[in-house]
Amino acid sequence: MKKTILTAMVMALGLGFVGCGKEEKAYSEEYYRNNPEAMKLQLEKCEKAEELSDIEMKNCKTAKWVNTKKKQTQAPFSYDK
Repeated sequence: MKKTILTAMVMALGLGFVGCGKEEKAYSEEYYRNNPEAMKLQLEKCEKAEELSDIEMKNCKTAKWVNTKKKQTQAPFSYDK
């Protein structure tokens, strides 16, 4: 009986610690357009990461998409003299 109670307590404690991790937030295209520094940091994080969570992967895709769109809308030259 003591082993069962002890095992249940250890499992409950372990599950409690699993839930204490830093919760990631998924950011929108608008967020990355309005926060270019955050986009830059996210892109660097994506390049360095060996493994990404689902939310981190979504943020990487969103940041890459916004960065690509930003590059496409910038003219490579100007007609102004």
